[in-house]
Amino acid sequence: MPNLVARFGLNGNNEVLAQVPTFSQRSGGDLASGFLPASGTQDAGFGFKHLLFDGTAFQDAVNVFVTLPTGHPSGSSGFSADLPTYTAGYGAVLATSSRIGIASTQNFIWNAAPNALGAPERFFTYQPSIALSYAVSPRFSFLLQNQWSMPSGPSQGTGDRALAGVQFVASANVVVDGELEAN
Repeated sequence: MPNLVARFGLNGNNEVLAQVPTFSQRSGGDLASGFLPASGTQDAGFGFKHLLFDGTAFQDAVNVFVTLPTGHPSGSSGFSADLPTYTAGYGAVLATSSRIGIASTQNFIWNAAPNALGAPERFFTYQPSIALSYAVSPRFSFLLQNQWSMPSGPSQGTGDRALAGVQFVASANVVVDGELEAN
């Protein structure tokens, strides 16, 4: 549900990020997937981002992000694998016109998830994404994104997440995002 990520700008094109535990509700509509209906909180996390280039039509950045096993419930039917995760990523945005933008991220994750026995297990995930955005006005835009996870879990195949979002720039320091995703 609400996913609060706070970003704090620092000197030298840097920022720190903090994510508080987010309330989640999973319907479990596809019981064949093994995900049962559940409610709880996701893991909390923190990170660091460095802007490499900040041009008018192109921007790119690198980041690191760590999640801490604070989610509840944990285990195979919950929202935490009881182990921290570590992400290193690269992102780039290209404005093809004054209204249209294309973005991509490339994340490399030392991940954790419950294995078939329900015990936490580490695995490596490559997670690329591609997004297309359209600016309705200077302060309001729409976004469509697709993200893949290879693999999506221990001994699992590729996962896919589609996302639709809106973004409103309330002020120079406040941006509000609304997103809907389907896995």
